[in-house]
Amino acid sequence: AVVPFGAVQLSPDTYNDGWDWCSGYHISDTSIMGFSHTHLTGTGCGDLLDILVMPGTGESKLVPGSRSNPDEGYRSRFDHKDEHAEPGYYSVLLKDYGIHAELTATERTGLHRYTFPKAAKTGHIIVDLEHSYGPSNVISASLHSPAPDTLAGGRVTKSWGDGREAYFTMQFS
Repeated sequence: AVVPFGAVQLSPDTYNDGWDWCSGYHISDTSIMGFSHTHLTGTGCGDLLDILVMPGTGESKLVPGSRSNPDEGYRSRFDHKDEHAEPGYYSVLLKDYGIHAELTATERTGLHRYTFPKAAKTGHIIVDLEHSYGPSNVISASLHSPAPDTLAGGRVTKSWGDGREAYFTMQFS
């Protein structure tokens, strides 16, 4: 989800290493690691994938897990028939959690809406600041909560853009 010349490009990330995944997503995959806020389009190189967010229910896991065994981590299976994409909007059903995820963007902001199943006893959001393309290229990262409904932070990475800084504020309803 992106608008012309927008500062963010929200997309699911299915993997983060190898040529076919330089944008974070490949049609051959059947599980999603989460949704990151920056992606390179049409450049032929991989980088960005900043600020990965993943909703979940039940036990929180701190690693994404592998494509061959999504149960190892917070990754979730999905089916392409449950995806919907059009300019500026993307949605998918995260099958392992029963969560309907929707993404859209404004010129400078990414908006997520997660509809959790009514039967879920617990729900959580993972914010993975270590997530990047290829071997970790994160130099430093920070996260704090300036208000009960707000997370803020950022990170510095070294890759295509050495020393590139990305900052965010998330407000939850």
